[in-house]
Amino acid sequence: MVIFVAGVHGVGKTYLSDKYVAGKNIIHATASTLIREELLVANWTKNKLVGDIDKNQTALIKAVEKIHASGRELLLDGHFVLKDFEGKLQPIDPEIFSALNLNGIVLLEDSPEIVQKRLGDRDANFLVENIATFSAAEKKQAELVCRALNIRLEVLFAPTEISFTKVMDSFFDELPN
Repeated sequence: MVIFVAGVHGVGKTYLSDKYVAGKNIIHATASTLIREELLVANWTKNKLVGDIDKNQTALIKAVEKIHASGRELLLDGHFVLKDFEGKLQPIDPEIFSALNLNGIVLLEDSPEIVQKRLGDRDANFLVENIATFSAAEKKQAELVCRALNIRLEVLFAPTEISFTKVMDSFFDELPN
């Protein structure tokens, strides 16, 4: 079983996912970590600009297939849209998500001002306007992917640990082992 947790940088994907899997027999991994481990190198910049998006997605699929083959449940956090080296937003093809064999998707959102505050100096190129545009593109692509693949989508705005846990539990409770 694979649940995809998506949203812009700084929205809380990794924080909430780490909290959720603590003490459970569920793997949490970020897409960027799995890609880096599969390729043995990162091909994106500190400012989150991605070089070869297709190569990264192929590596991600291979890494997720290995986890899936092990029989473990996976909470995968990542994005529906990436910024290429020119800074342009590039939606990830729904076929990539199909190949990941997702059972559900949770999209996290928050106000651009809150996200910008969380990012601080980490990602200086993410201004409020950029965050709002990125967030809108994430949501649009999430909805497109969910329609195309007939996958349940839950959108959480300013999620707390409690609201995130409630949604995640509902996914894991309704899906067969």
